[in-house]
Amino acid sequence: MQNKNPIFIILYLLVFILNLSFYTSSYSAIMPKLKSNDHFTIFLDVTIVDVESGKLKPNSWVLIKDNKIINIGSKNNLVIPKKSKIINTKGKYLIPGLWDMHVHILDSQKIAFPSFIANGVVGVRDMSASFEQIEMWKEEASKSIYTPRIFYSGPALDNKIKSHFNIKTEEEARKAVRLFQEKGVDFIKPYTWLEKNIYYALVDECKIRKIPFAGHVPFEMSPMEASNLGQSSIEHFAEFFVAASKLADEVWNNIAKTNNIEELFYLDLKAANSIDYDKENNIINAFAKNKTWQTPTLSVQRGYFATSTDERSKYIPKNIKKFWEDTIAERKSSERLQKMSSEVFDKFLILTNKMNKAKVPFLAGTDANISTLEALPNVFYGFSIHDEMELFVKAGLNPIEALQTATINPAKFLGIDKDYGSIEIGKTADLVLLTENPLIHIENTKKIDSVMINGILFNKNDIEKTLKQLQDQ
Repeated sequence: MQNKNPIFIILYLLVFILNLSFYTSSYSAIMPKLKSNDHFTIFLDVTIVDVESGKLKPNSWVLIKDNKIINIGSKNNLVIPKKSKIINTKGKYLIPGLWDMHVHILDSQKIAFPSFIANGVVGVRDMSASFEQIEMWKEEASKSIYTPRIFYSGPALDNKIKSHFNIKTEEEARKAVRLFQEKGVDFIKPYTWLEKNIYYALVDECKIRKIPFAGHVPFEMSPMEASNLGQSSIEHFAEFFVAASKLADEVWNNIAKTNNIEELFYLDLKAANSIDYDKENNIINAFAKNKTWQTPTLSVQRGYFATSTDERSKYIPKNIKKFWEDTIAERKSSERLQKMSSEVFDKFLILTNKMNKAKVPFLAGTDANISTLEALPNVFYGFSIHDEMELFVKAGLNPIEALQTATINPAKFLGIDKDYGSIEIGKTADLVLLTENPLIHIENTKKIDSVMINGILFNKNDIEKTLKQLQDQ
């Protein structure tokens, strides 16, 4: 019922203060539009999934004005303001918006942005793109309501791959860090082929400039060394098996001599089958002590032994689907490669479980991209974050831990958990409404009724329309 209680004077004052804090935030990331509403939105009779405690809060209501959650209560203390848009959510579950912490948007923003929103992904961390591509994202974000939050590194700093920003000396590393910071990046990404002394110079300059660094571990280094130097996250369990192997030197030397995917899987498996458990424990303990976040990108590892493209490939361009199909056919032709890549994937699952038990923090990331530069079959913008959470559960995490890797953990990692990552008064209205309980089956995160990003609601019809447009382009 409508109510003229003076409490609404307080609510309107709270709205003003919260919106003021939004406008004075200093994130350099790309942000979605803020749409001012003349009405409140209320999710009525919903079950809130508290991702911090792992508990459910049934029979709740969530009150939103503009882009902020301004009140939360139980059915017993429900007061509905005037001009309220009421969403009856009885029997449904409300989770925070999801984050994919390892993507490559490249020049595919017109496909990536709506794919993210349709799948409840409200924020991403882009792990390498040119500055020209980033300007394209900003232009698209200025026009489209289908815009996730994007934290980005700019191009990876490397010494080999043409699409990266290649540096050859320590001074070039320092200049690159300064240049990238001037261009507004949120962090610096070191890549695999950096020489050790150049990586050290990069790290030193990042510390001087107070900018985080996250990404790969150079082949010349151990992941424990990178962790001890303060690298904030390590992607794909980079170089872990080799560093922990009894045959580390032999395997390192052979890796440096080849680009052949079959040979690389052979060497990775050789390392994983010759683990020195003291070394392994030392690295894992360092990650836990240093709070070095891990983004294992399990979806990518599973994709290496895919036998066909799945039905979601209808949402990607036909030339990319053909590229994936050709890549799968080539990999299938080698029974040895299929077997080895499957075994390495199993090793990834075991390692994920070990690290989780040791309290190593995790981020959900997919490595999603649609490019003819690299084929990652069945890894999709938006859709694959749900696959990643499922694979975390397959590895041994429970559903709430898996959900945390895509909600509150990214917010904590990025230092924005006062505004994002959970459903609390004062936080941004980034929400996903589900028809089933994700704490019973993590697969239920795919059962999306509606998505709210920055206070803008996309209902089931909006999502279906978006997916149809993706399929038709």
